[in-house]
Amino acid sequence: MSEVSGKKRAAAYQELFAKVLHKRLKFVNNITALLAGFVCLALAFPYGKLWWNLVMIFAKGPIVFVALYIIKEVRSRTITVNYSHHRTLGSHFYNCVTGSSFWLSFIGYLASSLTLTTVFSVQIGLFTNYYIISKEYDVKPKANDQWVYSWFYSVVIAFVYTLQQFVFERNRLDFKYGISRVDPKSALTVKVPELLSHSVVINTVCVVSVPVVYWFSRAVLYRLGTVWLFVLGLDTRTPKLGLTFKTLVNLAYMSFNVIFAWEMVNHFFNVYASIGCLDGKKPISTYSSDPINTLLSGLRNTDPNNQLSKLTALQELAYISTVNTPEGVKLRTAIYSAHSTNRFIWPAILDECTILIKQTTQRINYRSSADAKVLQKSQLQVKDDIRSDQSGIFGNSFVMNTERLPDSNVRSYDELVDASKKVGAKPTQSNQQKYFELIDKHLLIPLNRLLASLLSESKAKDESVVVAKLKPVIKQVLNVVEVYRNNFLATSLGIPFRVSLKRDTESRVLNAVNYGNAVISVANLLVHAIEEDRNFSISNQHISDALNLLERPIRGCAVYVDHLPASVFLTLGQRKADVVHSKHLITLLHDLTLFNFKLLCVAYNYKLNDLLLSAPCFKLAKRVIDEEIATRQKK
Repeated sequence: MSEVSGKKRAAAYQELFAKVLHKRLKFVNNITALLAGFVCLALAFPYGKLWWNLVMIFAKGPIVFVALYIIKEVRSRTITVNYSHHRTLGSHFYNCVTGSSFWLSFIGYLASSLTLTTVFSVQIGLFTNYYIISKEYDVKPKANDQWVYSWFYSVVIAFVYTLQQFVFERNRLDFKYGISRVDPKSALTVKVPELLSHSVVINTVCVVSVPVVYWFSRAVLYRLGTVWLFVLGLDTRTPKLGLTFKTLVNLAYMSFNVIFAWEMVNHFFNVYASIGCLDGKKPISTYSSDPINTLLSGLRNTDPNNQLSKLTALQELAYISTVNTPEGVKLRTAIYSAHSTNRFIWPAILDECTILIKQTTQRINYRSSADAKVLQKSQLQVKDDIRSDQSGIFGNSFVMNTERLPDSNVRSYDELVDASKKVGAKPTQSNQQKYFELIDKHLLIPLNRLLASLLSESKAKDESVVVAKLKPVIKQVLNVVEVYRNNFLATSLGIPFRVSLKRDTESRVLNAVNYGNAVISVANLLVHAIEEDRNFSISNQHISDALNLLERPIRGCAVYVDHLPASVFLTLGQRKADVVHSKHLITLLHDLTLFNFKLLCVAYNYKLNDLLLSAPCFKLAKRVIDEEIATRQKK
């Protein structure tokens, strides 16, 4: 019964969040409508009089709005808040172009691009000018190469823009842990210069590369479009290259406006989709009659399509755990006193945060078998933190080496005699037969065993000699291969195959915001419980579990920073700059976790000796308290 009720509650936060998000994205629609008017004016500005362009906004504006609205809808269906889990640029690129989200986005951008190209080509008179009349006599007119190129150009800019959105992860919503709300009004115009520069770069790449690609592929394009040429009543043969400088300039101007419009729509979407967990000044869960259980349903939501909803729920939990307003204190007090089906809500919230923190810690601690060997050579002893096999990431993994046992000695013939022959009197044997048995037993069988042992020993010796000779050769070959591999990775051609520090840290953490908000929530809820937990729902066991929980990622992050995985590639400049100890993602999480660990230790200093802490945790807690005492004495 509890499971059924849990499933009903699990959808509650998602439903409330979906309503709030829908309301926020209505503002994107309104701003996009204004943007559509400016795009109409920009596209028509060099080609007509201002008063006529203003009049034509009423005709072209709705079409342009639909083209831009498609982009907003595509973004809402491909929302992601996680980093890529691929450690190299090459594998990330392959995953992008083979993913369904990429092709869904490409279809949306393609529809938008074709719509805007239609508006522009009608404006400059190219839309119906799809054929040319040759001076020579032809049965059918030839296709206008400029017309074909304009549509090809439209397809390519849609593909290039979609590709850069996914490869550079510009489609990922950007959040920061500990921040509950972002003011959309202040964020709308902040990045406009940056978006303008992005548009210039993308447009320049398209303007320079597309004519070259078209020149090499036009013969294939015309062959693939034979049916379309036939339907239009045109000659199916490939015409002469008809591109002119004027055509290239016109399309370059069009593509810049189209790309900049896409950049603005994406920016508007990012701003309003990442406002945060507060609707005005009110947490989203408070729209429910049971806010705490509703919030718990959001924390338990593991649907990959509801990533943003779960992130917002954790964001709200961190807000409730830190806010000091009367409404916030009331919600926090409710966490200590609220019940689910048969117990307090607080342990369930702690469980959800524990799962998230442990999963992130295990990914940070994970080492491949090759990286683990290098780590062992450095004589680093970290028990239960390093997993040398992929299958052992989430739990202990034991590999059983089942070697075949040697067969038992073959029994002699008399042991296999049928039992019926052994019943009754024992048959008499001749003296000659007895002599043969004695010779077989005391001479032939021992001799056979001796020869077999000698042969096996000589064979083993031969194999050991061969292995001993091959080992240094194999080792030398592997060293040479490793040298060539490192030299290749150091070149520009090796960039797609490098495991960079940035990609390695991001692929391990996946979602730093969820982890950070979980850490902040656990620490601050326990700290405020000292004064606000009137039901004594917080026990010493909970405090012990929280301290032990936070100590493990602190230790894991420190191990990662001090002993970087051998598979991570660092350039010479990065090594000189000591980029490993700089503020990359894992060092930031280390500092955040250590800060909240200190917060807990100082708050519960009076009962640290009564808690069940692991040896590393107790050692770190003692060190933290000693440093805090020393700091206060200096003041």
